[in-house]
Amino acid sequence: MAMENLRRNGYLYLEDILDNPESHKFLEAKELDIIKHVPKTVTALQRLQKESQRDTITTDSQCLNDILDGGFHCGTMIELCGVPGSGKTQICFQLCIAAQLSKSYGHLNGKVIYIDTRNEFSPLRIRDLIRGYKKRHKNLKLDEKQMLDNIAVLTPSNSDELFDIVVSLRKDLMNHPGVQVVIVDSLSLPIQYSSDSWHRTKCYFYTLKYLRELSLINIAVIVTTEMVNQVDNQGKDFCLSSAGGQITAHRMHKRLMLARINDSKFVARSLKSPLMPQVSIFFQITTNGIRDCT
Repeated sequence: MAMENLRRNGYLYLEDILDNPESHKFLEAKELDIIKHVPKTVTALQRLQKESQRDTITTDSQCLNDILDGGFHCGTMIELCGVPGSGKTQICFQLCIAAQLSKSYGHLNGKVIYIDTRNEFSPLRIRDLIRGYKKRHKNLKLDEKQMLDNIAVLTPSNSDELFDIVVSLRKDLMNHPGVQVVIVDSLSLPIQYSSDSWHRTKCYFYTLKYLRELSLINIAVIVTTEMVNQVDNQGKDFCLSSAGGQITAHRMHKRLMLARINDSKFVARSLKSPLMPQVSIFFQITTNGIRDCT
């Protein structure tokens, strides 16, 4: 009956109803609520323009930036997977500093939330990286205390606490702009140690879902995951793969696998990207931060 009345009065499209409040008298409250929450149609050109305007965080390794199509983009969720010592946390530490650099320098002038499930966050390492930036970029005026104060560190001890933190952030950050980066280091670790397999799967799924929603409010979400042994269908061959599995792979916009070559040389391989092929690049991690290999 409602649809018939709308058509009779000239309201043929969804936009006709949304743009003309007088049409609402033909609808019940429940029907109107459903219509208001229908996703808005956008053109491919509008999507391209929006994506081209995304803020980006870059490192001092141009190779690493290139493999990520320019750097770590706000509005995306990126996975860094690798064995211990492969450089995941060092990249996260570097992003804690890069995200705070001024917009005139090409960065975000933003704050960072660091969810440390491994209890290995190092303010001393962050301080070293700040001093490294000062040495390399003489024109930068960086306040160590202020930059450390702009990194909020949360340390959940299990998967339930991690889930609660992410749910809380989803609500808070909508009303508190300024945070540009959310890092979860590591996402897979607390999930792996949960004994209840059904609870583990459910908790992991919804944690990923809410992290993805965080990225939609123009935040760069970076998660790290460990590597685990994976067996093929015949049970013969083993290989290393991300502990996040396919559920994580499907949620991510981009994925990098990291490995260590020697004391300071590392390799990153693009596993998933909407634009970049599956290529590998080399970079260095020094006491002063991430650099291209010389």
